[in-house]
Amino acid sequence: LKVSATDCPLFPTHSPADLFADQSFADPFPLPAECRRCYGMMGWRMGYLAYDESNSDLAESLLKVQDTIPICPTQISQHMALGALREGAPWIAERVASLEANRRRALGALRPLGEGSVTRSDGAIYLWAKLPDGMDDAEVVETLVKEHKVCIIPGSSCGSPGFVRVAFANLTEEACEEACGRLERGLKQILQDARK
Repeated sequence: LKVSATDCPLFPTHSPADLFADQSFADPFPLPAECRRCYGMMGWRMGYLAYDESNSDLAESLLKVQDTIPICPTQISQHMALGALREGAPWIAERVASLEANRRRALGALRPLGEGSVTRSDGAIYLWAKLPDGMDDAEVVETLVKEHKVCIIPGSSCGSPGFVRVAFANLTEEACEEACGRLERGLKQILQDARK
């Protein structure tokens, strides 16, 4: 049985081969997908696994572990996931397009930190940004919340002191525009104050 990380950024438009540099791993690989990234449903904690039923060894192995999978999702999450699956590719394209627009806004808001400060990644619903050396990420976040009314996550809360995590999903484009404006103004002010 080949194992996949549960947090894989696989969209229904991708194939399992998209996950592997070594293509020998891709076939016949169970196709995992999570509704968070595939369908823009962050926080709903839903996913699915599709596989070739003719592979009886794989089917038997999956049955051994499946009891840990369906015990936690709430009914509302299950209904939301079924709705997303029924709507299919057009709905996904719309959700992914809104995520990309918000991602561009968030990247713009982090410009004050300078070239190369943002760790670029495809498929993520957040950005990692390195603060200038010597800046305390928790203090930066506290200042942004108290003085600029925008909240991001200090990297130290995620094991990466000196960084911040900026999520851009689950926001309308208008709300993201407002939040990113506050973030950019806040970072500019913090950096200006640090130079004094």
